[in-house]
Amino acid sequence: MCVAIVVPRGLEDPRKNIPKPEYLIACEELNVHGAGIAWIEDKTVHYKKGIKVSEVIEIMNKVEPPLFIHFRQASIGGSVPELCHPFPINLEASLKTEGAAQSVLMHNGTWHTWKANVLHLIPRASKEDLKSARVPSGPWSDTRAMAWLAAIYGGNILTMIDEKVAILNNNGDWRLIGAGWTDVEG
Repeated sequence: MCVAIVVPRGLEDPRKNIPKPEYLIACEELNVHGAGIAWIEDKTVHYKKGIKVSEVIEIMNKVEPPLFIHFRQASIGGSVPELCHPFPINLEASLKTEGAAQSVLMHNGTWHTWKANVLHLIPRASKEDLKSARVPSGPWSDTRAMAWLAAIYGGNILTMIDEKVAILNNNGDWRLIGAGWTDVEG
């Protein structure tokens, strides 16, 4: 299973919660299909994915928390860099391996029924919701589907999925959805 790490901003020392490099190296050794990181600069969420732990550490050392870090163990969609997390929450659920967005999400787990659920939800969307929500092309995974659905319906749609999902917004707010998140030393 993937590893999803939310690094909150420390109150007294903003960098207090930064994970140790050896911890991140161990995460990559167990989740070999690519890493990703998201951070905030100039009120925009920036992300880079499909990278190695060395680049995660390099970025992590240059920016301030909050940070999202993800190490992928591909279970749905294959082991292509474009399907690494995080995904921008927009109507493209872009496959770009780096970019900027108003919000991003990462997921830890496997949403086995994602295809059936997406097909079930699309007909229920209003015409207003779907007027520009064409199904994007390219490879798909359960997490890309979550980002696309969150763009159409809002992040609360993800509370209906029994999966661990984290959302980072451009104002620095982050949200954990689903049960089973573990706090490791803050």
